[in-house]
Amino acid sequence: MSGGSNLSRRDRMIAAVGGVMVLYALAVCVWFMSQEQAWRVASKKYAAAVKKTNSEKRLISQRGKWYDAYEEEREKMPDRLKVFGDAVLSFVAVGLERTMNSFNKK
Repeated sequence: MSGGSNLSRRDRMIAAVGGVMVLYALAVCVWFMSQEQAWRVASKKYAAAVKKTNSEKRLISQRGKWYDAYEEEREKMPDRLKVFGDAVLSFVAVGLERTMNSFNKK
C-alpha cells in the first residue's frame, strides 16, 4: 500500500464516492437557493402578464361600446367639418375676435 493509508482500496473508493455525493448534494442546495429568487422574479412577471391580459380582455369585451361611440362621432364629422371650415373662412375674412364671438354663440 502506498502513502501510508490503512484503508483498503475498496474503502477508499467508497469514501471517494461518498465525497462526490456530498459535493453533488452541496451543489444541489446552492442551486435550489438561487432558484428561489428566480421563481420570485418569474412569479412577479407572470402576475404582471395576467394583469395585462385581463385588462386587454376587458377592453375587447367593450369593443361594441367603443364601436358605437366611433360610429356616433363619424356621423357628426361632416357637420363639424363644415363648422370648422366656416370658422376658418370667417377668421380670414373678419379676424379672430369677431369669429370667436360669432362661433361661441352657436
